[in-house]
Amino acid sequence: MSIKSLLHDNFEKRKRIYQFAFILLFALTAPMLTSDIKGVIGDNNQTIYIGILGFFAVIADTIGTVIKSRELREYHTYRNKKWFGRYFGIFWVFRASIFAFGAITIGISFTGESMSKSHAFSMTIMIIEMFRWIFLGFFSYYTISEGKERKLGKKRIFQGDLLIFVSSLFYLSCIWTSMNLSSTPWLDMTGAQKAEYVFAGFMLFLMLYIPCTFYQFAEKLLRSEDRKDKIRFWLSIILTAAVALSYPMIF
Repeated sequence: MSIKSLLHDNFEKRKRIYQFAFILLFALTAPMLTSDIKGVIGDNNQTIYIGILGFFAVIADTIGTVIKSRELREYHTYRNKKWFGRYFGIFWVFRASIFAFGAITIGISFTGESMSKSHAFSMTIMIIEMFRWIFLGFFSYYTISEGKERKLGKKRIFQGDLLIFVSSLFYLSCIWTSMNLSSTPWLDMTGAQKAEYVFAGFMLFLMLYIPCTFYQFAEKLLRSEDRKDKIRFWLSIILTAAVALSYPMIF
């Protein structure tokens, strides 16, 4: 089986590759961004490359959302998943907080000034991002649940996956590295503190991970029927969370 065939044709194997790649790249990029992201959010440092990465992540997320919404329409019709409409709003509100954080990060990265100073450039970014969030929310919900079905080619589906992959990786890396879950080193924690750190950190990570990877998550629930594959999917989330919770204790 060729790499091209594997990436385009075999859904389950393709998703496993994406999940493994996401874990690997998150483990590599998050520590690399930690000091710069904390400098941007905590000290209002001007870090142009973070802003540029964020700008491309916004573009990738916008185009990827359009593609993935049209792809998920077909699965939604076939599976007739009525729960999707009920829970979409909840997911999207959490996703909006991710968008807002990304907009703040981009604005400060370019200007080196806090949002409280109402820098014109930063405020413009926030306003654009607000309208983008509203538009994509309505577009995504309508397209997936009520829109006209469109048969997408394998190349287009792959492009959508790749774009959402890139934007999800940026948003999750930025928002997670900006947090300081504990100032106490792991070895100095008591057993109760370690348990609290793991439980609270894992729940917080889920609240961020699912909105960041919303379309991968929705596709898995709408399309996959194999129980073992769903178990592997949740194990991949747990493994990603373990990476996220462990690296602050190392870096």
